[in-house]
Amino acid sequence: MQSPNERQGEGILPGPSVCERSGWTGPAATRGPRRRREQARACKADRRATRIAGVLLAALVAATPARASAAESEPLITGQQDGAAVPDGGTWWERAGATGDWLGQRTALERAGVEVFGGYAAEAWGNTTGGLQRGAVYTGMLDWGVTVDFEQMAGWRGASAQTTWLWVSGRNASDELVGNLFTVSNLAALSAVRMLEVWFEQRFAGDLLSVRIGQITADSEFAVTEVGRLFINSTFGWPSYLSSNLPDSSPAYPMGALGARIAAHPTEWLGLQSAAYYGDPFAQDFGSSGFDIDVDDVGWLWMNELHLDWRGVAGDTAHPGRAAFGFWLHTDQHPAGEPADLGVYDACHGFYLVLEQRLVRETGVPATPATGGDDDAQGLSWFTRIAYSPSGASALHAYIDTGLAYTGLLPGRDADVVGIGVVWGHVSGSERDAIAAEGFVPADAELVIEATYRWQITPWLALQPDLQVVIDPGARRDLGTAVVTGLRTSIRF
Repeated sequence: MQSPNERQGEGILPGPSVCERSGWTGPAATRGPRRRREQARACKADRRATRIAGVLLAALVAATPARASAAESEPLITGQQDGAAVPDGGTWWERAGATGDWLGQRTALERAGVEVFGGYAAEAWGNTTGGLQRGAVYTGMLDWGVTVDFEQMAGWRGASAQTTWLWVSGRNASDELVGNLFTVSNLAALSAVRMLEVWFEQRFAGDLLSVRIGQITADSEFAVTEVGRLFINSTFGWPSYLSSNLPDSSPAYPMGALGARIAAHPTEWLGLQSAAYYGDPFAQDFGSSGFDIDVDDVGWLWMNELHLDWRGVAGDTAHPGRAAFGFWLHTDQHPAGEPADLGVYDACHGFYLVLEQRLVRETGVPATPATGGDDDAQGLSWFTRIAYSPSGASALHAYIDTGLAYTGLLPGRDADVVGIGVVWGHVSGSERDAIAAEGFVPADAELVIEATYRWQITPWLALQPDLQVVIDPGARRDLGTAVVTGLRTSIRF
């Protein structure tokens, strides 16, 4: 069964890269009015959490977990190399996962509709010049979980569920070394073991309509760009035009939120989806377990997206692409009597456009295990996202990112992907005033250029060297241009 989100990413870039979700936002995103509001909210004497619903829901799904579609809420590490996955067979080096088939038990579980997934990514980052200081840090993330397809397991047509867990470790290069707004690593988050998602989904009439409820994330389904998933900077996943303008950057990695999503796909080329999420699922240092469910009245985040897909002309000249148009609104209204600057998120809203297009398709390339048997996997693809938030409460008013990714550029390296991406974000006047109030020299925007190469060593192991140039880190002119180098190692279990 193919979901709307699977269709919208089909043919753009084979196999999403590791961890499309963004991480802990940098200091520029958490200072000034935003930081003061978060501190005041965290210190409320009457702030309570109800854990019963979260625990019961987690227990239900852990007992009968569900299989997610390839482009929806995919495992953070295990989803990265799907395009290169091959069935177990031959040597250990050729297996789809590093731990193999568990003496046949993994295959037996999958035939019963149950999938157990896991993976680990480790990064080393160094700032060579500019930013806050020179130095090096380590960042790591282990993800695991279980999924089930109830249709395959028990004949319950269209039903599925999933739970995903994280262990984040290490340090944040943006916080400690660079001071930038667009976080260097999309793995970076507060060190903790937490539940990310636990949800149930029901599809009706095939893929015509689907409903998902539970603790869910928006970055798995909204404002997604398949091509941009190659890049490591967090803004190419959950974009900063959302994370910087929302409380605690959520609902997105590493913090899910209570919510519901409905999606419709009436034709092969048209899809619509809308979701409502609890307005603020806690700062990472307050709700570290993933079971904390806030009962305060902090409004809701409402996200809506319409997407169009095109497949080009059949044959060797096919150039598939996708366009998505989105609108989001945060309804938070701060209680009377609080300082005015604590209402920074009042009715904050914005619009965005996503475009993806395959530009060059290599022809006559034989299908191999390295490309997952797909002879249409190699070529050059392009993406861009443009966003604007007219709200005076926004930290970022205007935003644009764009990039190119080429799969199989080098002879004999059919599953490798090389890419270059650029992102620019214009900060609001209130944010610049906050920067100046802290004694720094504000800039109008931050600009980041990233170049990366994912070397697919085996179907389950990849190395990814990365270079990022950050101009005006944190929208501050008093911080010099930073040049950050890194290396990510990712393993699929």
